[in-house]
Amino acid sequence: MSTKKRLFLIITMSAIYILLIPVKPLFLNIFFKIIPMVLIIYHGYQRMPSYKSRMHLLLLTGLIISMFADALIELTFVLGLATFLIGHLCYAGGFLERWTFSWLRLGTVIPLALYASWYSTTLVEALQLNNHDALILPVIAYVIVISFMLLTSIMTGNKWAAIGSFLFVISDSILAWNMFVSTIPHGSDWVMCTYYSAQLFIAHSIGTFSHRTAQ
Repeated sequence: MSTKKRLFLIITMSAIYILLIPVKPLFLNIFFKIIPMVLIIYHGYQRMPSYKSRMHLLLLTGLIISMFADALIELTFVLGLATFLIGHLCYAGGFLERWTFSWLRLGTVIPLALYASWYSTTLVEALQLNNHDALILPVIAYVIVISFMLLTSIMTGNKWAAIGSFLFVISDSILAWNMFVSTIPHGSDWVMCTYYSAQLFIAHSIGTFSHRTAQ
């Protein structure tokens, strides 16, 4: 299957899930939710070079773990969150394999840290207000890990990886805000649009890394 056909299928199935599939019954929702991820994983696999380094395998593993997290988060939020966290660690591990030092790129740690601090504080206040104290530590841990994942993607110098990771942060920010702080109009649709886009960019990045250097 050509790249264009794969991308067409991914976009089509993502749109079908976001626009047409109802929340209930749950099993039907989960089934259609993971179809775009299966296609994205396939796209990532097809993008892998004949020589597969640890970086390539870690990124593909992160995609697969994210697919399982997609289903789990519909059943239990904490378990789904923990599974996504593991997926982010796989992404970060893969990106660390292509870490290329640059003061300019490293400087992004400042706005990242400021945003993570502000967002964590806002979420903690909302969780305390709604008596969700048990979620405070898991949520803080998740914010730290996904922020680190974004930093490592930026440090690779790979635009596909960085854009994908940035979109992942946007997606999860909308999700958490919509759940715990205040309702965002069409919030669920925005979450899934940015989420599928994030995973697609990360999957596409697999084929844009050289064996030894970042691009």
